[in-house]
Amino acid sequence: MPTIPVNTGKECHLDAKLVEKALNDIDLDNTDLLIIENVGNLICPVDFKLGEHLRAVVVSVTEGDDIILKHPMIFKTAELAVINKVDIAHAVDVDAEKMRDDILSLNPDVPVILTSKHDWESLETWISFIELGIRRAQEAQRK
Repeated sequence: MPTIPVNTGKECHLDAKLVEKALNDIDLDNTDLLIIENVGNLICPVDFKLGEHLRAVVVSVTEGDDIILKHPMIFKTAELAVINKVDIAHAVDVDAEKMRDDILSLNPDVPVILTSKHDWESLETWISFIELGIRRAQEAQRK
């Protein structure tokens, strides 16, 4: 997969101008899937739409089960929430179900996926969400 690193300088997030500049290095006519990974914390990125067709937020159990309520806005704007590495939740003394409940308390309609490298079904759900994004992008191009 081609990867375009973007230097945010002293900023804590990507903005649309940085993404636009990086897009110049991509053959968009021959690209079916573009994933923009916003960097930094879970506070700054919430205010910056980057042109995405779907917004997912991925958080790991290693960040602690209080991470959701510390950063509520990113979860309120998410169209999918992924809690990753649930297979090691016990090792880091985290309650992944509490994390899911906290997300749903902020955004009751958002799908929440608990993923693990040992649970292929959860990864298939994540892949289905990505495929939905591809379909939305194709529909937007037809309009």
